[in-house]
Amino acid sequence: MPLPEGGPLAAGLLTIDLPSGIRRGDAYTIMVRQLTDASSPGAPPPPVPRLPARTRRQAAARGVAEAPPLIDWRRVAGSFQFNLVISTKEQILLSEERLLAVLRWMLSKMPTQKRWYPVLQRYIDCVAGRVHGFGGNPGQILPSAIGWVPGLPEPHPHHSEDGVDEWTGKIHGLIYDHFGNFEGFVLETETGQHHRIHSREYDVRELAQHLQLERRRVRVVVERDHRHLRQIVVL
Repeated sequence: MPLPEGGPLAAGLLTIDLPSGIRRGDAYTIMVRQLTDASSPGAPPPPVPRLPARTRRQAAARGVAEAPPLIDWRRVAGSFQFNLVISTKEQILLSEERLLAVLRWMLSKMPTQKRWYPVLQRYIDCVAGRVHGFGGNPGQILPSAIGWVPGLPEPHPHHSEDGVDEWTGKIHGLIYDHFGNFEGFVLETETGQHHRIHSREYDVRELAQHLQLERRRVRVVVERDHRHLRQIVVL
């Protein structure tokens, strides 16, 4: 798909249509490459024999000495890869429902003039279609910043007396901004709630990444108003 040159960053949604007859456990690898134009001067011509000065002036006037032609080709400017592993609808229905709740909450907070707004709308339509196809009811999924959906325990965060909240669970993922800078992590509690914990510290990123890989339980203490990390304890 060609992209215009010199314009703003493009916003889009990539969808994959899988073949019929897929089974649980099937795996697919998708590679996406960004191609761009490249060019370089061709090989220089062989040296011209030395001619008398008058003959050289006449040849230059006729345009004999020409620039070497350009050689054009396509090169890879960047690429990424992701893997798909097929699961059953019973295994992924809840995660799709919670994703739909979070996406609808994000849409309610996003300015309508932002270029990502129509892309997010299309993404929500796709996720709602998957929820329906897996046997759920997307019409019952309301916007939720923590991914709460009907059937999960009502969210009741633990409040302390000094303006902080405290939760126990496992690190679900890391958070980066659109520049790729670390912003914090997502904590999943034992009741299935998701909380965004904010921190830009390098040591926190390294610790959170290690704890996510090891699936270790942690207790975090954050500021109640801004969810900035105050303390993290590995259990």
